[in-house]
Amino acid sequence: MPIRGSVECKDAQVISGWIAVTPGDAPPRIEIMVGGKAVGVVVASEPRPDVRAAGIGDGNCGFTFHMPPDIDPVLASSAQLRLVGTEIYLDRSRSSPESNPGGALPGEGSVFILGAARSGTSVVLLAICNVLRLHGFGESHAPQIFQRMSFHFYQYVKQFVGDAGVLAARLPVAELEENLIVFLRRFYAQQFGDQPFVDKTPGAEAIVGAPFIKRAFPGAKIIVMERNGVEVIESYRRKFGASFDDALAEWSSCAGQIAKLKTTMPEILFLSQNELRIDPDTIARKIAEHLGRSEEAGRLADFFRSSRDDVLSGKEAWARAQTLADVDWSEAEKQKYREFL
Repeated sequence: MPIRGSVECKDAQVISGWIAVTPGDAPPRIEIMVGGKAVGVVVASEPRPDVRAAGIGDGNCGFTFHMPPDIDPVLASSAQLRLVGTEIYLDRSRSSPESNPGGALPGEGSVFILGAARSGTSVVLLAICNVLRLHGFGESHAPQIFQRMSFHFYQYVKQFVGDAGVLAARLPVAELEENLIVFLRRFYAQQFGDQPFVDKTPGAEAIVGAPFIKRAFPGAKIIVMERNGVEVIESYRRKFGASFDDALAEWSSCAGQIAKLKTTMPEILFLSQNELRIDPDTIARKIAEHLGRSEEAGRLADFFRSSRDDVLSGKEAWARAQTLADVDWSEAEKQKYREFL
């Protein structure tokens, strides 16, 4: 869908701009998202003589949305704009045709892999690198740094909202995130040029940050790996020398965040390492189709069948799913695990 437009104003009260799509199509409908929830829809059909004079459509493509008064002003200023029925998000940093040559979205063709540590994120990364020939690193953690800066900025500013005597109350949260995203995109361009890349970061913070990743790289695909909790805890303890409680906390926090993502971001591809073990052909097909590379499903499946040498996970990880009956946990530890199920 070729898109041209601009988000010209976005603050706690008003969001406005223009957006034009293919001539002859119905006026675009834009969903206003605050805190991951839709708070309204606006149709881009207002007259914009300046846009018409520039030769872009008939000029009836402007929009103005007034934020509901009951929305937290700090959250309101961080609102997201999404084309209804799509996963295309609009923001100042990418909405103009000059910053979006050829209509390509930032991250087009790239892949972000998330999941709990020891859940199979590495083998999927290796498959995409070796079979699909995307460049990447063993670990990333780059988006999460920017995500954390944005979060702490928001938390600090929030305490001053409505206090006219504090200058910090006027700091524009949304504008900071937009500039962080511009910097993040520039950083990735320095690493990978204009080529698609694959990016892997395990852990709960990365999973929580999936919406941030999508805002920064709306053209990218996201894959989230899951795994049997018993296996994650055992493998995590072996690799990191962690206590049972720390390993349990790692797995349970990731599992909880993944459950939320399945509701809020169903466009993500959720995969199970257990399914990868018993049916690599199906997993390979899902990945290939998700990434628009269906013709590579066979080669991906072959890679998964030949890449089962993760010593830290143990041979049993590729034999069958482990259960509580297979581990030497104390009864107290087993009970803690059951409480998180």
